[in-house]
Amino acid sequence: AIDVSGAAAAYARRTVVYLSGESDVCNKAFQEKMRCTPQCTQEDHGLDVSCGALLQGRCRMQRAHAFFQYVQRFYAHSNSGHVHHLESVPLVGHSGCGMFQSDQFARLVGWEASVL
Repeated sequence: AIDVSGAAAAYARRTVVYLSGESDVCNKAFQEKMRCTPQCTQEDHGLDVSCGALLQGRCRMQRAHAFFQYVQRFYAHSNSGHVHHLESVPLVGHSGCGMFQSDQFARLVGWEASVL
């Protein structure tokens, strides 16, 4: 069995890439309350808007970037060879299909974009 510090050390040594959709910025409750989008309806695919969630960021893109910054800071003084990276994926919102079909994902897994 591995303890918490062992798990954290193992995670630091892993090569991890966080994909963040540049269009994953919808927060339907916030946008309706602030009347940001009167001409259209924004879909946020069930975004958690609890107080705790909103402290992490207003939308998923903000939350992804905040988490990545936290990981960078958490491992900043370790000698782990920390190999985590954040990749922004243009024109993709909250869509697994869009992520898997992106040039960024194809490059990361060694596929050529023309295969997609």
